[in-house]
Amino acid sequence: MNNNNEFNINLFIDSFLNCHHEINNLLFENTSIFHDLAKFVNEQTQIKKQIEPINWYKVSKTSLLQNLKLIDNFYHSIGVDFKTDNVIKDGTFNILTNNLDETINNESYKLLEGYNNYKRGHKSIDIYNNGLITDSIVWVHEISHYRNQPDEERNQVNDLLTESLAYTEELIYLDYLEKMGYTYEAYHIKYILLNTFHYVSYEAYMLTKMYLLYQELGDTSKESYKYYYGYDEDYDEIKTEFINAIKENQDAIFNAIWNTVSGALSVYMYQEYQNDNKFMNNIEELNNCLLHNENIKNCLKTIRLKGYNSESLKKIKEAYDKFKKDLEVPSARKLKNSSH
Repeated sequence: MNNNNEFNINLFIDSFLNCHHEINNLLFENTSIFHDLAKFVNEQTQIKKQIEPINWYKVSKTSLLQNLKLIDNFYHSIGVDFKTDNVIKDGTFNILTNNLDETINNESYKLLEGYNNYKRGHKSIDIYNNGLITDSIVWVHEISHYRNQPDEERNQVNDLLTESLAYTEELIYLDYLEKMGYTYEAYHIKYILLNTFHYVSYEAYMLTKMYLLYQELGDTSKESYKYYYGYDEDYDEIKTEFINAIKENQDAIFNAIWNTVSGALSVYMYQEYQNDNKFMNNIEELNNCLLHNENIKNCLKTIRLKGYNSESLKKIKEAYDKFKKDLEVPSARKLKNSSH
């Protein structure tokens, strides 16, 4: 990027849309909706106070086999037919290791990393075994992706919604861990998720603001920004953050929107499950829709939503109100390390 930032942003967006619009038309033909949704999710994920960051040295130590057994028991408890032994035997699980002390001190974010992808035409899950109970949380998240991963490739609806299912199952699993006595870990990871949704929704808001501006006016200058949005006080900040985001990852808009959608839908589905455990059937219906690459309307219908409208937003807001209330008034035990 040179000093002519507006020109470079115009050139970048134009080139990006030419390359990606056709295969991601769901996203780029609804940029304004995703922009509004990002603002909505960012507002819902604001919290009154923060808690002390998770102390990784307080996190319960567990073995690989203990974590696998916990996951098997969890899926059995929610009526899902899944056994970790099957994905180990067929080579789907690729188990990696970290130097725990070094990772905690220098790159603690890696303790919550995992990857689901395709390798040589075979579905694959890369997971880390750090000897911690939190490993199992990441594994459940990645297993959820695997469970709705088509044999060949995901379509754009699957890409858009798979994170929503992964975070939903992760939240349900956190409650399961809490019942097993891992209260410290479950509580802190929920807080981390809330902060993650807050961060990614702002990133999605910022990115879609510039994409939308270019799509509507063909220009991202300050003058165009003020003409379209009616103000320009935040233009320099938005422009700088946009440039920084695409420097780090040219595809940043995809992850930002996928995770923003998951911020909306996962907390909603999680609370619906809390209200009635039979909602797991709806979650499994959505999982099956994604597995067979169905359209967005059919997918949302399975979880009792009719798209982006006031009724859906009301349901999501109510879910967040309950979720945040539970987080902001924790029992004293949740703030201490677990008994394991």
